Amino acid sequence: MIIEYPNEVLKERCIEVKTLPEAVVQDILRELKESGGVGLAAPQIGFLQRIVIIDPNAGTERSNPVVMINPKISKSSKKLIEEIESCLSIPGRQFRVSRSKSVWVSFTNSSGTLVKQ
Repeated sequence: MIIEYPNEVLKERCIEVKTLPEAVVQDILRELKESGGVGLAAPQIGFLQRIVIIDPNAGTERSNPVVMINPKISKSSKKLIEEIESCLSIPGRQFRVSRSKSVWVSFTNSSGTLVKQ
């Protein structure tokens, strides 16, 4: 079940993941697929761990979820883009959001490999 705002757990700081919790990853993947969303973080299902799964091609045959453990943004472009977004923890609402056009991130994938992209 996806936790909705204003639940206090969404305001808590997440802990760094030391050992990959396979069950948490599977729960996030299941909730992400069932919700039809493109991204979901562990706190959104009640786990205060630094895990996020993103799938920009969700719902298509090109679906390929990326599991990010302990993600860190190392660089972001100065150029911003503005888009309409929604959040699974705030259902039924959309927001205009400005974000960097490009970001560089490092994370550990579900195989334990450090990825920089």
